[in-house]
Amino acid sequence: MEVGERDGKVVWIKKNGEVSKMNVSLNKKLDYYNFPVRGCSVDIIRGEVGKDNLLLVKLFGNNNKYYGTYIMSNLTRERVEIKPYEDFLLEIFDLPDSEINSIDSLSDFIEKKREEKRNEVEIDKLVEIKGLKVWDSNYFDGYWCEEEGEFYDFPEDWEILFKGDGALTRKVQEKGPYWVLNKIKSKYSERIGICAPVENIEKAFEELGGEKAAKEREKSKKEGQKKREENISNKIRNSIKEQFPNIPERDVDEIMKRSRRTGAVGTAQWVYFGDGSPTAAVYAVKAHIRHTYTVYEDLLENGVERKEARRKVRTDIKKKLEEWS
Repeated sequence: MEVGERDGKVVWIKKNGEVSKMNVSLNKKLDYYNFPVRGCSVDIIRGEVGKDNLLLVKLFGNNNKYYGTYIMSNLTRERVEIKPYEDFLLEIFDLPDSEINSIDSLSDFIEKKREEKRNEVEIDKLVEIKGLKVWDSNYFDGYWCEEEGEFYDFPEDWEILFKGDGALTRKVQEKGPYWVLNKIKSKYSERIGICAPVENIEKAFEELGGEKAAKEREKSKKEGQKKREENISNKIRNSIKEQFPNIPERDVDEIMKRSRRTGAVGTAQWVYFGDGSPTAAVYAVKAHIRHTYTVYEDLLENGVERKEARRKVRTDIKKKLEEWS
């Protein structure tokens, strides 16, 4: 059988030309009308298959993993993701059929609409919002805020004061308008610093004692950080010895050395700069055993996937933990 159209409906047609009673899946219908849906399951939000050339859809992958909301075209065979704050893009569905049919590239058309919207943002109004949260965009050379969506730049007489000098940041915030600048990293948001008028930053800097005072604050900050790190190291070391009284001292030393290394599996920076809890200590010990007392590294070098390699050495790790407990 093959998919075809009879009386305005998509149906299965047998070799003898008869229409089968078997239902045609939504994906088959979309594919028949040239919508780009391969590799995804679809939930249609707006538009009608067989009638409209544009559809607003939610796409899902394996295990019903949500991919995002997209506008799809069966004329250009494109699907373009849109963000939750881009409701203005839905105006495309109100265009006459003649204009929709004339769109050569859906991606270019939508990007043009985005540019128009960015240029319409009134920065002077955003300046009035003290403490406005702004994100550095990962998608274009500009910024985003919940109040207005995407825009290209902050005010001309403003600049970024990067995080690191708490006293200066607080002083600048006291002086007038400022925005909190953030950056999306993977699944979390990291604060970069603040945006504020250059004049306010310069005045605050001088009022706090200028360059000399800034160096003194930096020195004091490093000393304080070193002391905090030493306290946390002692907590983790004591927690390891308490939970694993038979662990050799050389292994404890190696674990502490590893826990300082950013990105170390199981003992990444969050362990070292955490609270030194018993849970953090256990993670650190497990990671040390995995890398030092098992064939885990050899498995990875021989092409075994990380998840499978971890599974294979799980029993060895458990035995070593019991030995040290």
